[in-house]
Amino acid sequence: MSLADIVKLMDDNAKKGKRAGIIVAAEGCGSTSKLALEMQQQTESEVRLSILGYAQRGGSPTTRSRLLASLFAEKAVDLICQGQGNMAVGWQNGTIMGFDLDNAANGTKSIDLRLLQVADMLAT
Repeated sequence: MSLADIVKLMDDNAKKGKRAGIIVAAEGCGSTSKLALEMQQQTESEVRLSILGYAQRGGSPTTRSRLLASLFAEKAVDLICQGQGNMAVGWQNGTIMGFDLDNAANGTKSIDLRLLQVADMLAT
């Protein structure tokens, strides 16, 4: 999409009462910092830039990591298309599922101490 198309979409969504949106840019698409600044200057919307690679990358992704990311993204888009907002996507009992974001953020889950012991053993 061109910058003009993005700005128009943001303005149209704001007029519809939407308070937030997410724009995903692929690596190599250009300067996302410059894009975010231009979007901020051309709209009345607040624009925040988050580069996920810095937060989540701990080395080159494995094939499994890439597959899971693609499957999680597919599920997230499917939930959005069904009109289900405020959802988190996760893996449970071998299935990719959507979860209510409040429940996901506020719930607790016990850890498998055996896995912690294996991780400790492999790290030494």
